[in-house]
Amino acid sequence: MTPSNISRRAVDANTAELFNWFEFCGFDQHPNERNAVVNAMIGAWVGVQNALATLDKDPRNPSFLRYFQPNNVWTVQDNLRAVLAVMGMPQLEEERKCLGTIPKLQIWYGDTPAGVVDACKKPVDKQPWGFRDEYQDQSGERRDFVIFCDIYYRRYRDIRDVKCTELGTDSTPKGYGKGSTWSASMVTLHELLHWRALTNAATGIEIEDQVITRPDTKEETKCYEPFYSKALIDWDTKIPPTTNVDNYVSFVTESFFAFLCPMNRPWEDPADPGYVFPLSSEQ
Repeated sequence: MTPSNISRRAVDANTAELFNWFEFCGFDQHPNERNAVVNAMIGAWVGVQNALATLDKDPRNPSFLRYFQPNNVWTVQDNLRAVLAVMGMPQLEEERKCLGTIPKLQIWYGDTPAGVVDACKKPVDKQPWGFRDEYQDQSGERRDFVIFCDIYYRRYRDIRDVKCTELGTDSTPKGYGKGSTWSASMVTLHELLHWRALTNAATGIEIEDQVITRPDTKEETKCYEPFYSKALIDWDTKIPPTTNVDNYVSFVTESFFAFLCPMNRPWEDPADPGYVFPLSSEQ
């Protein structure tokens, strides 16, 4: 059952019209869920705008350098500006022209396109929040699509709903995808950055979920969330951080809360998964 809070913020009609780079599929009987995705996009838009403003003010901002190399600034800016451009930000008309005529990103609800393995069919405790894939449509064109699983809607909250007093607590699981900073907005941003047609047009880069080998256990793990995103810098893996989705998402999340909640700084030391961030009031 869909929680009532996903529809509590009405989608402004003019704002909704800006999303003309997206095609919603299967939402006809699920308007609340469609509104939830659109609102999460708007939350992602707010986060990305803040991150870009942070970079404009200081290209060597500590939040940026935690997840990227100094010479990554232009690539990160271009990919994040591309995300804002397709969300209709009026100042980015030139970027929209540069993107050309890439096919709309399809956002699906319910069943996936024929022939695509549906990871959302797993038990809820093993579901991903969502995933991106591609298929060939009837015209033979390759189409990117995103689908969000039941867990995304069941645990939904917008990044703009997170309170500063929650940061650093273990009231919810930890990390951008799990913890006190968890939001559907950043899950949505994660999947948008997997949109290959978009990032290929913007920078020629395909942004993946990279895999890293831990130097202590020699185990391979995907670079999800702040700890493993930062590890791409700290462990000298030779994997460019600009090719890992959660380096962008971790930076956007951190810069958002660093601006909004300067007294609460759980991101100062992105922790190994399982570590509970202490609540701190240090400047």
